[in-house]
Amino acid sequence: PFLRPEPQIWAFVAERGIASLSERLASARQ
Repeated sequence: PFLRPEPQIWAFVAERGIASLSERLASARQ
C-alpha cells in the first residue's frame, strides 16, 4: 500500500531497529 514511503519514517524505524539490536547485543555480551 505504500507506493511512496516517507524517508523520515524509514529513518526512524531503522534508527530504532539498530538501537534495539545493539542494545540486545550489549546485554548478550554482558
